[in-house]
Amino acid sequence: MNFLKLTLTVQRVSSVLVQAVERLVGQPEHDAAAAVEDDFPLCIETLEARCAELPQLLETTQYSSTMLAWSV
Repeated sequence: MNFLKLTLTVQRVSSVLVQAVERLVGQPEHDAAAAVEDDFPLCIETLEARCAELPQLLETTQYSSTMLAWSV
């Protein structure tokens, strides 16, 4: 879980998204990726919460059969 906590960050997601948009230039998927990139600032608060919560959810489900859901 430490790996996930260290690598799953808003900055990393943003960087990967920028790379994806750049690599998709000239491809049919470029417009969709660019739209996601344009909307990214609107999602930062939710993404921060999910990046923090995902490792906790994974640890919890590892020891329980209870279905969990996002808090936000």
